Amino acid sequence: MDVKATVLIKPDQDGRRDDALMQEAAQLLQANGVTVLRVGRTGISISAPSVDFQRVLGITPEPDMTRSYLVQSSDQRLQAIIQSLDVAAPARKF
Repeated sequence: MDVKATVLIKPDQDGRRDDALMQEAAQLLQANGVTVLRVGRTGISISAPSVDFQRVLGITPEPDMTRSYLVQSSDQRLQAIIQSLDVAAPARKF
């Protein structure tokens, strides 16, 4: 089952996120096999199996749990530009 998350890029000195860095991060994630769903103004929505989160971003998302993670990517450039990763638990139907 794929996990969906939002990647947050480190802001510049003025607290803004650079569009060029957002696009670069999206390209690096795609090159590493992660599906980029949307590049927004403050983050990148992604989807991938849990094993890809471990391989590319160095984290193991917990199923059914909303949580923020600090990324420990083996890709030096991703590590330099990603601030954090927010994983949202799937919605539950009542």
